[in-house]
Amino acid sequence: MSGVCPIGSNCTVPDVCQEGSLFDKYIITGSCTLCNQNGATPILCPEDYVCQAGFAEPRKCGWSAFCPDGSSKVIPTWFGILIVVVIGLVITILTLGLHYYRKWRVARSNRYGVAHQRTTEVYNSVVQSLTGVYLQAQKMQGFTNDIRYSPVDIRFENLTMTLKKGGRKILDYVSGTFPPGSLVAVMGPSGGGKTTFMNALSNRAPYGDVTGRIWINGFEGTFGEYPKQVGFVPQDDIMFDRLTVYQNLLYSAMVRLPREMPRKLKIKIVEDVIQVLDLEQIRHTVVGSPEKRGISGGQKKRVNIGIELVAYPRVLFLDEPTSGLDSAASMAVTKCLARMRTLGITVVCVIHQPRYAIFKQFTHCLLLGKGGKTVYLGRTNAIQDYFTDLGFELPAGENVADWFIDIVTGALPRSNPDGTVDRHFDTQSLFEAWNDYVDRMSDPTKEGGRAPKLTHKRVHGTMTVTVGSMLDSSDSDRVQSAEELGDRLSETLRVDCDHLLTGHDILRLCRILEIECSVDEAQELHRVLAAEHSTLTCASFAAAMYGEASEEVSILSHMVLPDCSRLKDREIASVWKQFLIFTNRNIELISIPQLFLDLSLTFMAAVIIGATVSGNAEYTLVPNNQMVGLMFFGIMVGAGALQVYGKEKLVFGRESSTGISIFAYWLSKSFVNLFDNVLVTLIFTCTWYLVTTPSYNIAHGFGIFLCFTWWVTGFAHLVTVVFPTEIALLLSVIVPTQFVTMFGGVSPPVTSLKTFQLWATYFGCGIYSVELLSLAEFMALPSNVLQIDEVVDLFDELDYNTSHIPRDFCVLVFVGLAWRLLTLAWLEFMLWWGQADLRWLTDRFKCKKAKRSSSEEIPQGIAVDAAPVGKEVSATVSSPGENGTNRTETSR
Repeated sequence: MSGVCPIGSNCTVPDVCQEGSLFDKYIITGSCTLCNQNGATPILCPEDYVCQAGFAEPRKCGWSAFCPDGSSKVIPTWFGILIVVVIGLVITILTLGLHYYRKWRVARSNRYGVAHQRTTEVYNSVVQSLTGVYLQAQKMQGFTNDIRYSPVDIRFENLTMTLKKGGRKILDYVSGTFPPGSLVAVMGPSGGGKTTFMNALSNRAPYGDVTGRIWINGFEGTFGEYPKQVGFVPQDDIMFDRLTVYQNLLYSAMVRLPREMPRKLKIKIVEDVIQVLDLEQIRHTVVGSPEKRGISGGQKKRVNIGIELVAYPRVLFLDEPTSGLDSAASMAVTKCLARMRTLGITVVCVIHQPRYAIFKQFTHCLLLGKGGKTVYLGRTNAIQDYFTDLGFELPAGENVADWFIDIVTGALPRSNPDGTVDRHFDTQSLFEAWNDYVDRMSDPTKEGGRAPKLTHKRVHGTMTVTVGSMLDSSDSDRVQSAEELGDRLSETLRVDCDHLLTGHDILRLCRILEIECSVDEAQELHRVLAAEHSTLTCASFAAAMYGEASEEVSILSHMVLPDCSRLKDREIASVWKQFLIFTNRNIELISIPQLFLDLSLTFMAAVIIGATVSGNAEYTLVPNNQMVGLMFFGIMVGAGALQVYGKEKLVFGRESSTGISIFAYWLSKSFVNLFDNVLVTLIFTCTWYLVTTPSYNIAHGFGIFLCFTWWVTGFAHLVTVVFPTEIALLLSVIVPTQFVTMFGGVSPPVTSLKTFQLWATYFGCGIYSVELLSLAEFMALPSNVLQIDEVVDLFDELDYNTSHIPRDFCVLVFVGLAWRLLTLAWLEFMLWWGQADLRWLTDRFKCKKAKRSSSEEIPQGIAVDAAPVGKEVSATVSSPGENGTNRTETSR
């Protein structure tokens, strides 16, 4: 270092300093002194300035540092330390405040929900007592006659599935009809193909080759053509466990209901679903997870159904909705399914050995045997007679559903007409008996061996939906007009029709009608009624009750008309609207405890690591200091980025099949995560700046750290959606760490690397981030520092140059953007392939290649899905005529 006074000397020869009056650290006192060219005595670095070895002029200390005379490094002040402590307290107070605010909001909403439900029950009981009409839990607000759909007719012929891997047939030529508005139970023993059949029918079987024909409202096609009109409830309760019940339903409705439907009507439909599924008391309760308890298993099942029901699908498929539930919860879920028929929805669900009361809720049953073959398809009230005519006897007290499952598995014997046991019976004869029955239905003159003698109408029936008796049996209880109801109410209370009702009158009316009601509930009901009516008299109260009773009967009687028109897919919310909805949902999904943990760990890492490297003031250690800080910061942001997509793979798979915009979903995730990146980077930068007191401006440092965060989180997003969570965790933490340390261009230096290491170094983020921070530090020092020999040697060894700054920023920004675009491409890829896991990729490629090869060998004009010679086709299957309007029965 030229022009520096020798350490420990008195600078007696002024000429030594003439090449540049540079500061150097005095070895005895530890102070930083400057050679005085006009005298022999060294000049001490002044107060409030810092002077490092090689400085040509002192640098003023920052506001957060203390610099006494002769300072060779800055010392954080108590004020700076106080700010660091304040940052930690703000993080704690903010996160805890948000956490307890959410808990208070949920508790308040739940209290309101319970009170609202109780007053509604009291009101409905009053209406039923005075009119004889049983109202639903509350008045339907969204599912009105104006938007109700007519139920859909489903027919299928020779539905068959063969596994792509192994070529085993797991569904064997199933044919039949599900009438409009039916509630169908698909049953059978384990391995009988129940879920396989439903997946094949609903076009959700990418693991197999499906053949056969399907008619929807008489028009041939598949449900894959109408993804926005079809609902599918998986067996697992797939939903957002960090959202409340209401939020899960609301966001599903906002995205999937028709675009032209007003927002207010969508909210009303959500309220109707909450009523139908009896979720009022838990509407604002967080769903919860195995780690954090929320609602019960039965309630989760109902929410799982509600997520599809709020989309108002024309057809709803459910995979074992009662699995894992006790009998009471199973009955509640099944009653909910039965009520869906009143909304014009055709429901098909796989169900496993229900009790008799549950089985009676279903209108039709498809019973499958081993190998996916049909044993029975028809009305549930005829299945006992069908098997009785086959020679099976129902033991006294036996559950019918358990009885015919035992028959299908061969656990029960069959009797001959003379009463002896049929020793030649096996389960294969059940399939033959069904085929014989189908033959006789298509040709009544034909005799079947052991086929039942039931009529076609008795087994299959005519699906005409009727309204049950809504009124009491006594004609004297029926009210013909609002005036008559007003007179009855006045007579009951012994007041005039124009008498203003009070809370006491409501309480007295409930006690007269023997309805359980407390004083508070009566007062609350009066408050609600008074808010709806400007003047609450006996006459106005009676008119309101009569109007709702009449509307209830009208709504239920509206669903008797089936729809014979071609099904059309609906237009759901626009891409921009979906982006706003998903953004709002992502904000609600932010976990306050997780946010607190991320910010706290980031804060602590900045304090601990910053304090460790702050004493390394040598120029040659500047890149190492930046590398260490970036390494620990990369671990924090990489691990935190796993939360963006990591816990939503199953939910994304469910939502993507409904026709949502993948672009809107991805954009909302990236947008919300950007704010999280800014917050975490801001906490780290401020803390790091206060602890290490670097020379560069804090805004400059924040920009560099933010670009680094952008790169790391983008990479974490990609590996999260491509790989399982366990592997993604390792990759999102280890890869950025290695890019900063091993391939960061510092240790080993970039100039000493071989070809592979050199490519890996420039492919990563470390070399660019470390260079930017190092250059920012050196450029903030006096300009002569860049000419010091050891700094020049350092720049040559690490290939640093101020001209690299634009390049470094561009690489970090554009590569971070590229990671995110690749994430979007992979999400689209998963949707296109119908899978969410890498292990299906090879199998699918092989299957598609084999399928192309086999299709080339099939002559034109031959239907590959035709039934084999001699195979019987159900007489209940109808083929559409020209234009899909004329239907004719087919048989073989």
